[in-house]
Amino acid sequence: MCDRFVGVVVSVPDEYFPDDDDICLTAGKFVCTGLEAHLGRHGHTIPDWVKGGCDEDWGVYFESQRDYDVFEYHICFFPDSSNEIQCQMIVQYRLKQPFLRSLFKKPKQLDAGDVMHDIMREFGQVFTSSRILTQSEFENQF
Repeated sequence: MCDRFVGVVVSVPDEYFPDDDDICLTAGKFVCTGLEAHLGRHGHTIPDWVKGGCDEDWGVYFESQRDYDVFEYHICFFPDSSNEIQCQMIVQYRLKQPFLRSLFKKPKQLDAGDVMHDIMREFGQVFTSSRILTQSEFENQF
């Protein structure tokens, strides 16, 4: 089984982490705005209802569509194991599955060579530092 890429961790300037923002929505919205523009440049369309991202109790939810594929993104705080200032966010990405299909079938995954991985890697390079994570790296670090 291939260990597929599932997310990109980005460093966000500390001014996007105000003290009264426990779930880092300010940083999540900042990342989402950049992601939205980046995906648009790569041929993705964004449904009107999700433009700018949707606030959730864990972070920011976002969607895009490329051709017939719909992608979903979960943007949330990503803790660092070091003792440095914690200013990292993760953008998890995957193909969106219809609810009933997700109950009865194995989820469809992005191929290892899918251009989406390159698009997300390129998105991360906009930030001062970034790294793309595989499923096993995500599970070990989060």
